[in-house]
Amino acid sequence: GSHRVAAEITAGIICGSKYWTVNTLDKLWNKLTPFLKEVFSNLSPETLTYWGTCFKLGMEDEDPRRMYKPNEYILSLTTEQTSANTFNGTSCWYFTQTISNFEWRVSTVWKTINKHATELLDHPFKAGRERIAKTPLANVTGQVVEIDFEGRKALNFIETAIQLLTHMFSRSLQPVKESIIRIFPLLCEVESIVSNDEVIRKNLIVTRLCIAMTDVLQPCE
Repeated sequence: GSHRVAAEITAGIICGSKYWTVNTLDKLWNKLTPFLKEVFSNLSPETLTYWGTCFKLGMEDEDPRRMYKPNEYILSLTTEQTSANTFNGTSCWYFTQTISNFEWRVSTVWKTINKHATELLDHPFKAGRERIAKTPLANVTGQVVEIDFEGRKALNFIETAIQLLTHMFSRSLQPVKESIIRIFPLLCEVESIVSNDEVIRKNLIVTRLCIAMTDVLQPCE
């Protein structure tokens, strides 16, 4: 209950401060940042939803130029991770969804987030990767083999790339670049690798279908 009340109040503060002066905003966030840091170091699945909604409602349909302070804070969550808690360490990426409504208007923020995300593609986050990291694969002879550390990193990378492409096709409003179409053969080659994970296998099918349809529907020159 206390988290929900605090999140609603904070959302109101974020939304209401959009016309404040730079100096006043600096004073606000100098006080708000330590508070949020304490909150986010003790998140749970339930309270995560409250605080995600807090930033979403506080920033939704606003001019991103007036929301630069919240944007900077969300960016800091992904680039300055210090929590040893796995859930808190991965929860910070949940908050980046709250700035998705700004789309291309915060390109600098997205470039920084994407750069950092690229560096962590093979990091074994528990959320979304535990099944691949712990599930042994079967080789062509039917024997069960354990995945070594490098193998797990490679599988995590493949999984993340497939999920990234799936979200890109479902959310992006931009035309598909030719470089994305060229990876279609690679997506065909990894089918046997991800066949043991039903979710990733379905995402792979959807991604290949989207790329194929994009290529077919391109206008003729």
